[in-house]
Parts: sequence; structure tokens; C-alpha cells
Amino acid sequence: RLKVALTLQFEFEDGQRTVTFEKGEAILVWRCWQLGLHDVVRRLDRNGFRLSHLSQSDDHEYILAVSQVVCD
Repeated sequence: RLKVALTLQFEFEDGQRTVTFEKGEAILVWRCWQLGLHDVVRRLDRNGFRLSHLSQSDDHEYILAVSQVVCD
């Protein structure tokens, strides 16, 4: 859980995206070896996460997924 509010600003070729977290919110950092882009999307969906943003580095080494827990 965050002890302070946090704002992350991502800059892309086609514009910017800002993600803001409030104090007390949680960030899950997940590191997984050998998953492709489509496998990451399927795994997040299967485990109850709603995908907000997905990008991959030019060398295809890293994937950044921003998602939130689905509360139905």
C-alpha cells in the first residue's frame, strides 16, 4: 500500500498518459518470465483484472500492463 499519493506520467509517440494513485492504494508488481503479450492479457483477464493500458518495449523484452481489479 502506498504511503503517499503518486502520479506516473508516460510519454508515447502519440501523446501522454497519466496514472494517479492515492495514498493507501495498492500497486502489484508482477514479474513473470517467458510470457508473450497475448499470454499476459489472457492471464490478467482470467484472474479478474481489467486492462487499462498495455505496451511492449521495442526489443520485446518488457511489457507494461496497467490494470485494475474488477469488482462486480
